[in-house]
Amino acid sequence: MVIDLSVRRLYCENPACPRKTFVEQVDGLTERYQRRTPALRRIVEAVAVALAGSAGARLLAVLHQTRSWVTVLNCLMRIALPDRPPPVVAGIDEFALLKGHRYATIIIDADSGQRVDVLPDRKAATVTAWLREHPGVRVVCRDGSGAFA
Repeated sequence: MVIDLSVRRLYCENPACPRKTFVEQVDGLTERYQRRTPALRRIVEAVAVALAGSAGARLLAVLHQTRSWVTVLNCLMRIALPDRPPPVVAGIDEFALLKGHRYATIIIDADSGQRVDVLPDRKAATVTAWLREHPGVRVVCRDGSGAFA
């Protein structure tokens, strides 16, 4: 489906304003700074939560919404996590955002298997800071990597 939408471009007359132009938004159809409709964003988010990465990109291609695996991962990373109490038993592992170059850390509730948080890197200092912010964590399960020792 192609939507041909015309919106007004408004100009700011205040010379001190950092923004020179503004674009009219259409509720339910447009979002600021986005190239997708809210409905398409929700579809991509649902696929990203279920499959992530390459598998999510392949499913979206079947649905005629071509997205790269990186876009699907970025969409997954942008989804806000619901507020939950910190787990008593936390599982910590790193995963590759860009194999061999960029890694992140995922923290899950080891009892329920639910994702608790995603940290931007795999440094021990970042994980230590997260653990200090969440004193309810009593047991930590980690992989054999020396980074989290």
